[in-house]
Amino acid sequence: MATKISGLSSATNIGASDLIQVVDVNDTTMAVTGTNKKATAQIVGNNLPVVATGSTTSRKLKDRFADTVNVKDFGAAGDGIQDDTSAIQAAASTGSRINFPSGTYIFSNSTMPSKFDFVGAGSGKTTILWKAASASSNMMNLSGVVDVRFADITIDSNRQNQTDSTGYYGAVGGAIGNGSKIIFDCVEFKNGRITDVVLIGPTGAGQFAIVEFNQCQFYDGLVGTDTRAAQAVSISEGIRLSATGNTFRQPNGPASYGRGGLVMQRPGGSTSLSWGQFNASNNKFENFGRSTSAVLGCIYVYSGSEATTIFGNILTNSYGAAITVKADCGPTSVVGNTINTSFGANSAAMAFFSQADSYTNSIGRDFVITDNTFRNPEQDVIFFDGERNGLSDLTNAIINNNICDGGLRGIRFRNVKTIKIKSNVISNTTGVAIAGGDCSGYIDISGNTVDTGLVGIDINGSTSGARFCIANNNISDLTAAAFRLQTIVQSFCVNNNEVSGCTIAFDTRGSTEFSTIRNNVIRGETAVWDKTGTYNGLQYDENITSIATSFSNIRQLTINSGVVTAYADWHYIETEGASSTDDLDTINGGYEGRRLILYAANSGRDVVLRDSTGNLRLAGDYTLTHADDSIELVFRNNVWVEISRSDNAA
Repeated sequence: MATKISGLSSATNIGASDLIQVVDVNDTTMAVTGTNKKATAQIVGNNLPVVATGSTTSRKLKDRFADTVNVKDFGAAGDGIQDDTSAIQAAASTGSRINFPSGTYIFSNSTMPSKFDFVGAGSGKTTILWKAASASSNMMNLSGVVDVRFADITIDSNRQNQTDSTGYYGAVGGAIGNGSKIIFDCVEFKNGRITDVVLIGPTGAGQFAIVEFNQCQFYDGLVGTDTRAAQAVSISEGIRLSATGNTFRQPNGPASYGRGGLVMQRPGGSTSLSWGQFNASNNKFENFGRSTSAVLGCIYVYSGSEATTIFGNILTNSYGAAITVKADCGPTSVVGNTINTSFGANSAAMAFFSQADSYTNSIGRDFVITDNTFRNPEQDVIFFDGERNGLSDLTNAIINNNICDGGLRGIRFRNVKTIKIKSNVISNTTGVAIAGGDCSGYIDISGNTVDTGLVGIDINGSTSGARFCIANNNISDLTAAAFRLQTIVQSFCVNNNEVSGCTIAFDTRGSTEFSTIRNNVIRGETAVWDKTGTYNGLQYDENITSIATSFSNIRQLTINSGVVTAYADWHYIETEGASSTDDLDTINGGYEGRRLILYAANSGRDVVLRDSTGNLRLAGDYTLTHADDSIELVFRNNVWVEISRSDNAA
């Protein structure tokens, strides 16, 4: 039966002019001349012209439907029972955007094609569920693929119904090539196996792939063991990673071994420098980290990233170092992060560790750690170790404007050439606020505020090639020294600091040349200076102290085999072994133009300055017999020349 419907435009795509076969496809009694009735209905429907809402041009209905591919068009059920792997694979092979309506889609381990875009109805609504009892390999193997995206979907690794063995694999993983781009937008990863995502990039010079995680969630993944570190995201080699606005959360802290967060590393056996980059911004981590006895925590850059940015992240209850970057990396900025409570007997809240492996090349320079806030770390707050195996130490580091509350040590550094530690606030440490050693180059520790703890600034280790500037710090309420030098340094300047309420202001046990302790304000100390080291060319001048300790305790020099070393512009001279008389023939610590005034330390003991016996050039021998006697000298042409003498003995 044919009925003419008026008002239709030309129907040349349908058949007879303005005639449409109206067919009830379920009516077995209806006859359609010359064709199968279902085929007729399909042809009519496929070619029906439609105008989309808001548009102006009609298109065939079949073309309009083809704009968006629905996974159910390929036979997927999404009922959580049927294995939908084949249907999902067929849909992905179209290279189109694939819509996943709400439902649970069972998926088995499979190698994926390139250029697919999986879009769900929202995380928690659309779920791809890793089939139970799947093999220990990647669920979706992306090896060799390019241009892949997952969005608004949940990927459930179903770890409770899996048996994990050795190796590393994840819900999404594989070796991706140069130019590949893998994007995760608003994806929820839950119940992860050993990893959620594990990707390996290219290794050729200048080659890299791009991987992005945007507003994703990682929740309740498998925890590791003492030999196998579980991780939410593991990437390696030439990958440029961007992770922005993601949430990583484990329901509880680990009883023994936990789960790492964002991890970038080189595969075992790799010795080349990859072209990887690492950007982690505005992410949240809670209860992440391998264990309290290991380093692996929330963010771990264990490779030669050529550029690293870690910005605005919030890290709570980290097990292991909350943030770790290896010393073989290139320019690194760690800015504006908040770390609240980190656990780790062997790690700091933020660690920049030595490069232990031998690589054929490495960057190892230019680190900036600024504007971060730390609270309640178990061990060190910031630990910076710039050693690189077989290569020179890391060069150029700036640590400034950080707030460090608690921990064993505030800022600890070693094996670095040139570092600035400025304008940090460090309080309530149980050990040393700023601890340095094994360094070279210029070390600037200035403008910091240290309050409550044991020692303020401590320098130890191999630092003979280092020049220290310690200036404009405010240090208070310490049970030991504000400044402690325990090693050989090339030079140091301890100038313009304010020290109050510490047991000792300056504790110097090492040795140095051409250094100064000058213009410091010291009040409330039991002792100003505990000096047991060897100093040549040291100047102690213009310091203000409020304690009632005699200046002779600071300025006094004791003759040792006819020699003293001057470190200030005037000194008291004491005889060796408190003998009644002693000769002084050599004074170390001179430099061209330096002036020096000497006094007798005790009116009951004579100090005899000998002319031309050592490096003294006097108008004849001169004896200091009284505490008011003095002699003034100037150092020129490598000898001390007398300017004047004053015999004021009573």
